[in-house]
Amino acid sequence: MVSLFKTKSAAAVVWITLFCVFVHLPFIFEGPQVILSGNESILDKMLSNLASASGVVLYLFYLVLVSLQANRVNAAANNLFLFQRENALPGMAYVLFTAILPQWNGISSALIVNTLFIEILATFRLLHTSEKPEKLIFNLSLITGVSVILYPPSLIWALVLFFALIMLSSFKLRLVIVWLIGLLLPFYFLGAYLFLKDYFVHEKIGSLLKFIPAVSFQPLSLNKDPLIYLVAFGFIILTVLIGMMSGSQNSGKLMISARKVWGLLTFAFLLTIANAFLFPKEPMQLLLFSIVPAALLSANTFYYSNAKWLVSVWFWLIVLGAFYTNLHVLHVIRF
Repeated sequence: MVSLFKTKSAAAVVWITLFCVFVHLPFIFEGPQVILSGNESILDKMLSNLASASGVVLYLFYLVLVSLQANRVNAAANNLFLFQRENALPGMAYVLFTAILPQWNGISSALIVNTLFIEILATFRLLHTSEKPEKLIFNLSLITGVSVILYPPSLIWALVLFFALIMLSSFKLRLVIVWLIGLLLPFYFLGAYLFLKDYFVHEKIGSLLKFIPAVSFQPLSLNKDPLIYLVAFGFIILTVLIGMMSGSQNSGKLMISARKVWGLLTFAFLLTIANAFLFPKEPMQLLLFSIVPAALLSANTFYYSNAKWLVSVWFWLIVLGAFYTNLHVLHVIRF
């Protein structure tokens, strides 16, 4: 199965979609649901209108969304020249990781925001090659600012973009100012809109504060069987660690920009994990952010391994782990 994704081809798009259907076979027993965070974000309110849709519509929406994201992860990896040869392994890993935890088998704000930041990651090569990256930085930070208004936990991606600016572009004060202006400009327009509405002053301020991310450190709350989290996070972390070591050993064969992006992805992986501790209402959903860099890092595990049988065994173990966690929660199997 892994060999199907080791080369880039038109068929890889089809294989990604079929693989997404396969790993989400537990939807036979219960289809995807709309998951609301409880933070009353704009994106959550939009999703609440989708909650009343039929199971078939939700299933097709989820399938198309995850398949599209997986293919765009592949495109981002290939655009950034992260591997010596183009392949579809990052998308394969992304689909696999979305299926491994039951809480991720739903349509949530975090999953939708992943689409936006996969596209942002794909542009990072331009930060390294462009002689005048101000326009690109402004556009990326502006998009990030809008996403923070729509879904406040997206603020973590503003930090990822800031560190991308430092690591991939020449660090200059004017670039930081451009990044900050782009990030704050959506809030300026939002404040102007609220001011023009017929509100009292205290109501205007209160309305604007609703869009400012409110963070508070809280430990992760594991509400289900701990064995489920042990299986899911164990597979992801081990695959990422092996991928990081494999990528480090073979990084000398890559361009300088690609090596910098790998370092940024490692940092983004750690940042997005830490982000889950800052928004206590939805820590498991926020960990969906981390599977974007995790999928890219894990692709090294399958790309550089010389023992094909070992990689195949590891791949099928993860698939079985995904089936187990989902079927266990649905009480189809017990162990």
